[in-house]
Parts: sequence; C-alpha cells; structure tokens
Amino acid sequence: MRSVNCSRTRIQAAETQLVMTMRGLRLVLHAAMLLALSFSLSSSGVVPVFMSQVHAAPLFSVTLIVANTYTDDTPPGNTVRIEYAKKITRNMVALGIDAKLVQLKWSDLEKRLFFLSPVSQGALYATGGYDIGFIGWGYSNITKAGITNTLPSIDGRSANWAPNGNNYALYNNAEVNSLIDQFNSASNETEEVSLLNQIQAIVFHDKPYNYIYELKSDNDTNGYGWQEQAFNMKHPVFGTGVATPLGQSNPSQSAEAARHVRTAISHLIPRDKIANSVDAHPLATWVGPNWGAWYNQTFAPDTYDMNAAATELRAAGYQVPSFVAEIPLVAGWNLISLPVISSTSAITTVLAQLPTGEVTVVWSYAGTGSTRSWMYYKPGTGGSLTTMVDGNGYWIYVTSADTLYVPGYVIAPASVPPTYSLVLGWNLVGFKPQPSIANETVHNYLATISGKYDPNNVWILDNSNGNWIRATDSTWIRPGEAMWVLMVTSATLRP
Repeated sequence: MRSVNCSRTRIQAAETQLVMTMRGLRLVLHAAMLLALSFSLSSSGVVPVFMSQVHAAPLFSVTLIVANTYTDDTPPGNTVRIEYAKKITRNMVALGIDAKLVQLKWSDLEKRLFFLSPVSQGALYATGGYDIGFIGWGYSNITKAGITNTLPSIDGRSANWAPNGNNYALYNNAEVNSLIDQFNSASNETEEVSLLNQIQAIVFHDKPYNYIYELKSDNDTNGYGWQEQAFNMKHPVFGTGVATPLGQSNPSQSAEAARHVRTAISHLIPRDKIANSVDAHPLATWVGPNWGAWYNQTFAPDTYDMNAAATELRAAGYQVPSFVAEIPLVAGWNLISLPVISSTSAITTVLAQLPTGEVTVVWSYAGTGSTRSWMYYKPGTGGSLTTMVDGNGYWIYVTSADTLYVPGYVIAPASVPPTYSLVLGWNLVGFKPQPSIANETVHNYLATISGKYDPNNVWILDNSNGNWIRATDSTWIRPGEAMWVLMVTSATLRP
C-alpha cells in the first residue's frame, strides 16, 4: 500500500478518476478502491462521538386496512387507493408509529369496517373490527337531497352507527347532530348552506374521517365520488385518547389528545399528489368543488407536512423528535447523509418507510480507528452495514424517485453537540448542520478542520443530474447531501 504522501501528479490523476468515473456504484466503488490503493483512502471515515437512540419503542401500534378487490371480490380493486394507503402507512412508520397495512378482499373489509355479524360494534382490528380503514363513496345527486344522503355518516345517533347505518367511524358530536336536524328542516338554500358550513367546520376540526379527494368528473359508474380514511373512534389512541401520554397524565384532555393524533395522520396524506394522479380535487371535507353552491372553498385541506404531523403528536404527549428532515431521492444512485441526529440508528428502521423493493443496496466506507472498509446493506439479505448515523455519507440505490424522511434532533436532548473523527486520506463526510437545519457554505462547515484538509479536493455530487462539483469555500452544501474530503492529517470535525 502506497503512502498518502504521493506526488501532486498522482493526486490530480486520482481527482480526474473520481470526477469522470463515479457514476453508478460499480464505477463509484472502482474509483474509490483505486484511490484506496493509491493513498490509503479513508472515505466515510467519520465516526460519531455521540449517537442518540431517542426512542426504541414505537409511539403506538395500529393496523390499517384497505380492499384489494372490487365490491364483487374480484381483483385488483382501487389500485390508487392501495398505493396511497401504503404511503400513509410508511409515513406513520417514519415518525415512529408501529403501523401495518393489511389488504383484504372487499367482503372481509366490509365486515370489519361496518361491524357486520359476528363482529362487535366498535371492535378494533385485533378483535375482528378495524383501527383505520380506507374506502370510497359514490354520488350522483348534487342537490340538497344528495347532501342529506351523505349526513348519516357523521350523525352520531345510534340508528346511524354501523352496522345499522353508515357512521362506521362511530363518531358522535351533539352539536353536529342538532345542526343536521336544522339542515334537514331548513327551507331556503342560504340557510342550508350556512348550516352545512357549520357542520363541515366541526367535522373538519374533529376529524373522524380524513377526506382525501373527489373526482373532477363523472366516472360513468357511480357518478362522482370521494375517497376517505376513517378512524375507529373507539380506539384508545386516536379515538378516545385514553392511551395517549396526555390522556394518561390528564384524563380530561384525552379527547383533545386523540384529535391531535388524527390531525397528525391527516398531515401524512399527500392529497395534492394523489389528486393530480387521478384528475381529482383534494378535499378538506366530503363536500368538494363538484357540489357548486354547497362547496365552501375556505375549507383548505391539511398540508402534507411531516413536521406538522410531528408537532401534533407532541401535542398529544408523545416524545417525537424536534425535526423531520426530508431527503429527496432520484431513481438510481444517490449520495446522501442524515442532517439530523436520527431517533434511531438501525438501517432497517431508517429505511422502513420506503416501499418494499425500492431500495436495492446501500454502501458506506467506514470503520473504527484508522481502519476503513466498504460495508453494504441489501434489504432482505442484510450485510455488514447495520446502521445509518449522522456524520457519515451513504450511497443508496433506489428504483424510483422518492423522499426519505428522517425524524431527529439538531442536538439531542441532554447531550453535547456531536463531533466527527476524520482520518488521513479520503473521507466521505455527512453534512450535519447546526444550530438549525439549513444550507451552509463548505468553508463554514469545515472551519474547525481548516488547514487539515485539501481545499482543492472537496467533492459534492449533484444527485439530480449525477454531476460532480469540485467545491470551493463559497460552494453551498444542502441538508441531506454528503461530500468527499481529502484530509492531509487526521482531525476532529465540530459542526
């Protein structure tokens, strides 16, 4: 093995090799291994002094159900609904919820959602009922009569509760019940619209259902229709709230805690993206633009926002990290790092939110002391790479574009700021900004190791186009990115 103190000519040759050949992992490994042979390459030689393990146990457990057949039990059912149910489930997992999605044929789903015999009314998934479920409704009568036909699903009187009626969430709000009676007996449209707006405002606040979208045009089968996600309001976390941390510490706030959890899950629904994929309107309530005068455009759907979801969970008393980082992934190879101190370091947990089969492999070049070696992880197979932590860079290959969400902390509670050990030679350095999650210049980020790295050999990959950028002091690095840094001596990086 040759010494790092080689000639400038050989260093420049290695730089050229790094820039021109690192295009897919086979080439990445080839280039990096050539560098390792040439000058004891120590890429990804970033060993965190501190690593937080904030919550080992899930916040709570829940099973979501969706049909994988049509109502006659023939497959495949509503495939768009299945896909967004998967996405919502993965987003829940990303925030530390033990969420599982079960696909059922329609007849089995119907029994659970509507508590058909022998299922007991209000039963949870574990006892034959459901926790959270996804279905859609069709309608063709855009009149007061049509609106009236939709109201039993939110009418809390027992005659409307499933299995006898369509209120399968088992939602009950006395004010809504009274407003429904007033709406049904009203005789002019102005009064009816006002009453309907009041009903919608309460239901939107309470969120027994998260409404997702309505089709923009008649689908020639069921007329118009909307999609929804329902909560079993008997569930102890998001139904009654008695099992939430807030509900347990202050029983009088159980219902409010449950509402916070339901609102958190609403923020995990990418309504705009779903609606755009099927030519539909994203919904705040079940009354969308198709309803004309009955529609109130001041009701805006909850934003798709992981940090807003985390805030709502904290309001329910859960210990959720203070920030959720978003790392965009392009189809193919990505060079990334975790910009926060993740709430878990297990690679299987960090990547669990991504669809099965989407991640092909993850590579890192790391180790302890001055020893470095390539380590990899393959889903379903395993490998020597078992963790993903802040400070390190990672090559990840995904089959389609996606976003990796990483809940974590800028600085973990009751701890000191992290530091990272870099060794002589090449290091694959993760970007861990602080005191806030924001872009930073390379010069500022590497200030604590000034004079100990070669300023002409800092490289950042633009994942969007696969181009390498030779960074200068004024080059910006963004959260989620990583960089190759050539160290001329070992040093400790203090972001």
